[in-house]
Amino acid sequence: MNSKVNKRKLHKTIECELDVLLQTAKDAALQAYETATNKETVAENKYDTFALEASYLAAGQSKRIKLYEENIDAFKTIEPRCFSSDDPITLGALVVLIGIDGEQKHYFISPVSGGLKVEYNSQQVFLVTPRAPLAKAMAGLVEGDEFEIVIGGKPQLYSVLSVS
Repeated sequence: MNSKVNKRKLHKTIECELDVLLQTAKDAALQAYETATNKETVAENKYDTFALEASYLAAGQSKRIKLYEENIDAFKTIEPRCFSSDDPITLGALVVLIGIDGEQKHYFISPVSGGLKVEYNSQQVFLVTPRAPLAKAMAGLVEGDEFEIVIGGKPQLYSVLSVS
């Protein structure tokens, strides 16, 4: 993947996915608000809490919207940049790892949205934040370096195939 990496395109792909998450949260918040304020959800007795629960859900969805907006703003602060083979892994790097089983995995070191998965150049790219154990283990490494990390109580050995 290294020779064909267009970091601007990758960033745009990630931004689009973040926008989808934001829009989904907005849709869910609107639905929860409409449910909470619908005249048919007025409590019939003191034990009927449907409208109250819907209002709590609407408040929670509003918090999600704020979080996604903050994530989008934070993501846009990193400028797409290409890394050379001797540049250390840091924020903004697209890293391809290969395990001892030969399986390649693609990771993007992102300031936000760790765990998000996007499709880029027919590959799944996983976002990891610098605070994630995997990103901490990779920090400062360069192409060709190897490292070990314990995942699920088992040591895993990886090689850095490329950094871009």
